[in-house]
Amino acid sequence: PDEEKARSMMWVLYPIIREGFKIIGFAELQIKQGQN
Repeated sequence: PDEEKARSMMWVLYPIIREGFKIIGFAELQIKQGQN
């Protein structure tokens, strides 16, 4: 069923999204430190 497909997609995408947010947050920190 579609729900199973969606759940497996979440398992695949969630770590990627989380890593992306980590990278974005790190980049923003670097920018803020650069402006000081």
